[in-house]
Amino acid sequence: MFKPDLRQLGAAAALGIIATAIACGPDFPMQLLDNRQGSLLGTPSNGFAYEAARLAAPQAERCKSRLKPEPGYEELSRAVTAAAASASALDDCAKGAACAKQLNDARLAYRRIRQLAACGAPDPESAAVASLGDEALLSLRNAKTGQQCNYLSLLGQTECAAGIPSAGLKTAIALYAQQAARGRRLRMSGAAGSGIDSLKFVAGWALKKPERFLPLLDDAVARRLLVAYALARVGDNVAGQADSADTFITEGELSASQTLSGYADAARQDAGTTPNQNLLLLIDAIQRRGYLDTDHADRLAALAYRLGRYPLAERMAGQLDSALASWVKAKLALRRGDVPAATHYYALAARGFPRSDNSLEAGLPQRVRGEQAVLTLARGQYVEALGYFYQAAIEGARRGDDWGHPSFVADSASDMAYVAERVLTAAELKAFVDAQPRPAYEQARPVWTRLRYLLARRLLREGRADEAAPYFPEDAMAAAYDAGGRPTGELASLRQLALQYGDALRDTQRAYTPTLRAKAWYRLAALTRHDGMELLGYEQEPDYADFGGNYQSTSGRVADGLPQVPLSAAGRAGYLLPGPYVAAGERARFAASQSQPLQRYHYRYLAADYLDKAADLLPPRAQAYSAVLCNGAAWLNDTDPQRAAHFYQRYVRHGAYLDTGARFGQQCPAPRFLAAEFFPYPHRAERLLNRFGLANLLGLAALAILILAARRASGAKRPR
Repeated sequence: MFKPDLRQLGAAAALGIIATAIACGPDFPMQLLDNRQGSLLGTPSNGFAYEAARLAAPQAERCKSRLKPEPGYEELSRAVTAAAASASALDDCAKGAACAKQLNDARLAYRRIRQLAACGAPDPESAAVASLGDEALLSLRNAKTGQQCNYLSLLGQTECAAGIPSAGLKTAIALYAQQAARGRRLRMSGAAGSGIDSLKFVAGWALKKPERFLPLLDDAVARRLLVAYALARVGDNVAGQADSADTFITEGELSASQTLSGYADAARQDAGTTPNQNLLLLIDAIQRRGYLDTDHADRLAALAYRLGRYPLAERMAGQLDSALASWVKAKLALRRGDVPAATHYYALAARGFPRSDNSLEAGLPQRVRGEQAVLTLARGQYVEALGYFYQAAIEGARRGDDWGHPSFVADSASDMAYVAERVLTAAELKAFVDAQPRPAYEQARPVWTRLRYLLARRLLREGRADEAAPYFPEDAMAAAYDAGGRPTGELASLRQLALQYGDALRDTQRAYTPTLRAKAWYRLAALTRHDGMELLGYEQEPDYADFGGNYQSTSGRVADGLPQVPLSAAGRAGYLLPGPYVAAGERARFAASQSQPLQRYHYRYLAADYLDKAADLLPPRAQAYSAVLCNGAAWLNDTDPQRAAHFYQRYVRHGAYLDTGARFGQQCPAPRFLAAEFFPYPHRAERLLNRFGLANLLGLAALAILILAARRASGAKRPR
């Protein structure tokens, strides 16, 4: 008899998920703010594995007093071997009394394994829990032929599976549910996972056709299984897509008909998406037959909500005071347009955050908090919204989610960064950051540090270097430069570099001479060009410091598909922040915080502007003038040839010849600012000699001396 190794299946599935995540890369964070309507109206549900492991309470086997296992593992091992032999004997048996007896013997053999373990027999390989799945498989037999079916029969929708009676399915479901529940209680991930996978195969097969799932509804465990699977693993109908019920959309496959990853969800109101007809039959049959379990009411409420059965959803959600029920109530309130009520129910759903009752699995309270932040942002409460996103991000990091690499819930840190950088004012952000204590959990500290770092760069962009320096990470380093803007070959802390940036910025205005101010502009330009990402980079658009500038990621508001005509900052905000659930104040703040200039690696263009300012203050025929322009061309040759050409043209028109031994902008010397300081005096003397000649100049000098002497003599003879 063929029996699949479900543990290997689980491992293969996990590898597939990991491969998908790697293929997508780090630039596809799942952000609730990408589709606010979909995020707020989407159906709340747990993952299938969480629900499947809780379909039934784990029932402990009772030891029969007459059963006394031998010491050691041998007796249990013999029982396992005997059970496998009994099951294998069924391969040559189809129907009849003899086969029925063999089938019963096999069931008893698997139960003996559990009895021995209950009476104290060592069970290092969890044979007792595994025997539940083995016994369950015996019930998946074709009633007409007696053929043993397996998971391939269910996946392939074969004739064997079609002949499994509903009684056999119910028995198998009950045993698989016990296997999942006991495995979870005993922390046996392999045993629990095997039971969960088996339940997944059975539920997925049953929900394909009403004649399969309707006969199962009189069984409480089977009914709960179908509801759990429907919520977690069945999609709604998308126009023109016959397989939409089984299609999981990844972040890279989003479209107008599905704007959030996952299975199609009619509750999100995506274009062309309608409720799954089989699921409508399921929820209507449950209601019609009166199978409205009170202790399962919140799950039924979620399914009814998704399918548009709002009165039933209201009724069922009102029967429980669970976090999931409150979450459903919040969404129902939003459907009615009752934002105050939705705010109230979100607060109830998030009670005790980050902990929750067992109606929500780990991670979903984080999602609830994130949705609460979305609604708060829509109400114009920007600082409070940042607080909710921050709490969700801290909890996600504590649970092990990386910054920029979300769990299945959401990348709250990316939404947090958007609000911090583009919605709050610098003063609001600084006050918020100052109020946040260092997290007690080490795993959560990167979020705290990263938000402070975002603030540091924002303050430095505003020229507030002394305020910014303490917010830079104390152990972060970057390349150091001397007072003339030349690399020293050493490293300096970002805090030191921020202070150097501030000193250079002040010297551009306060230095005594134009040449010293030019030197300050050049030093400021060098820091900006070479350490700009670390000191000044935007966390999201246009620099994407969240990924070190290596990816033009989709974090924040993505500008793909913008009209070709140039847009004002306000027009751009309107395009990138469409309604609903976007306040006018948010759009105005978004426009006001737009990068200037709005260019990838914007700080490189700032550095070029600073070089122009340095050149403005230098004598055009001085070496420093030409060297400054040469460096400007070198910095922009690869990224902006047009701007690089500007520096070359200015050099050709006004600068002195610069012998670099290579093309202009390829090898550039350091500017000699000291020589430029004294550059005017010898050159003015040379021009006078060329104009008047040496003899004439000496005569003029002698005449001036005589006049001065005469004036002094006249003054000495004047009576006192």
